[in-house]
Amino acid sequence: MPLVTFLMPVYEGASSVAESVRSVFSQPGDDYDLLLVDDGSTDHSADLARSTAKTMGREERFRVLTNPENLGLVETLNRGLAACDCRYVARIDADDLCRPERFALQTAFMAAHPEVGLLGGAFVRFGAMADIQRVPESDEAIRAHMVLDNAFGHGTVMIRREILEREDLRYDPERRHVEDYDLWVRLARVTHVANLPNILMDYRVHDASLSSRHAEEQAVAATLVSLRDLAARGIAIRQMDVEVHHQVRLRVPPADGLALLALHGWLRRVRTGLLSEGRLSAAAVDGVLLSRYRLLTNEALRRGWIAPQTLEGLEDLAA
Repeated sequence: MPLVTFLMPVYEGASSVAESVRSVFSQPGDDYDLLLVDDGSTDHSADLARSTAKTMGREERFRVLTNPENLGLVETLNRGLAACDCRYVARIDADDLCRPERFALQTAFMAAHPEVGLLGGAFVRFGAMADIQRVPESDEAIRAHMVLDNAFGHGTVMIRREILEREDLRYDPERRHVEDYDLWVRLARVTHVANLPNILMDYRVHDASLSSRHAEEQAVAATLVSLRDLAARGIAIRQMDVEVHHQVRLRVPPADGLALLALHGWLRRVRTGLLSEGRLSAAAVDGVLLSRYRLLTNEALRRGWIAPQTLEGLEDLAA
């Protein structure tokens, strides 16, 4: 049984899969393998990946699982998880690149922190967009961040497989386009989570990614993941709260005084509920909710959508 299995789904990935496979097998050490799950590709993606592994002398540590038909990403990932027999599962996509030190950094951290079941890290975006994506690092900072947003780069995560099996956790087919965010939220309820400050992978951004036809659907689905988590924490959610929370997540400032009142009231209720639950400190909660509130109200003031006296008349959100 290898220490780590790198799980790589692929569909029509011939243009990039060989480079991605090379990045995995450029990791020092021998205690890992690569499981490629081919989701019905017609461009010989799996053959290219296999040839790359053979050229590198890593064929014995390369496995292919082929779907009987195109099943989609969620089912492909779940088939891959079911086929893993390792201590840690590391995710990587067929167009992204592992940094050479990733395996060593993450396995060392997981060995030193047995309480952590989910570990990610920083990453670089390249291609149609270029920047460095930093992420919250501590367990509390991550769980607070995930009240509103995903806190992990999917292709950076390493998961303790024992927890997936013990808690019967898999990607949820009902959370299409946000299956990763949803799984991280559920994992954070049963294990500690962390991110490394180190850059662990290079994430390829395609032109199509910037104007994805799924962008709106993804945004709505992410809001529902966030609201479902808040409901599980005992926070009552009314119909009007759904749209307010969606606007908060998308960083849309309040358009008038009524919208400001709805924003203020909703965030106060979320703050009270999170503090009552007792899993997050006031500093962690306020670091997310107060900062988002100030961002939105400052932008509304700048645009002239609300008057300063309206804002001044509201009770302090943290009172």
